[in-house]
Amino acid sequence: MKSFWVKCTVVIIALTMVFSFGGCSKGQNDKGAKVAQTQLEKDKLEIQQFVKEYYESEIPKDEEYLKGFFVNPSIADIQTIKKKFSVFSIEKIKFNGVYNVKKEGRLAAMTGSFNAYFKSISTPRPDVEIVILIKKNNKWYFLNDDSSLNENELMWENNQKRIQNKFIVSSKNMNKILETNKSFDEANKDYMNQCKNKFLGSQGDK
Repeated sequence: MKSFWVKCTVVIIALTMVFSFGGCSKGQNDKGAKVAQTQLEKDKLEIQQFVKEYYESEIPKDEEYLKGFFVNPSIADIQTIKKKFSVFSIEKIKFNGVYNVKKEGRLAAMTGSFNAYFKSISTPRPDVEIVILIKKNNKWYFLNDDSSLNENELMWENNQKRIQNKFIVSSKNMNKILETNKSFDEANKDYMNQCKNKFLGSQGDK
């Protein structure tokens, strides 16, 4: 009988240890997941603020300021962007949001949306574009130079461009933006073509 109670005691202790360790492991996993989720949300807020600041600075800020948003400012062609705004008489860019944000290591990919406001047209022209960012020294930058990427990062970037393209095609929200974009261009066809030809002509004069 004494042997029976000893065996029962050993079994109970063993089970207690199993459940104790199991609970600890689950708690640690839950804590780790919460930390990761918190960091992801923090990154998304930083990314949103970064992209918003750039979009809404494109008109009022100068070339040197805007170059600072790019990981390689020496090859950021802000002059061409500024020229396009001037030719099309774009007075304001309003940030709408970033969508389908994906992050891997120091890279982030997403679809950005904005409205362009023209001087002589009452309604804005919405648009979307794929945005790739890189984090350097704890700051986000637009990735305009792939030379600093390793092979895995380059593969991830190229894959994300395909994923974001599919998102733009399949998302109802993105499709609605593109439909409005198309309607804007059709309604202002003569003006847009005139500005486009003028801009292309100015590029040939470089």
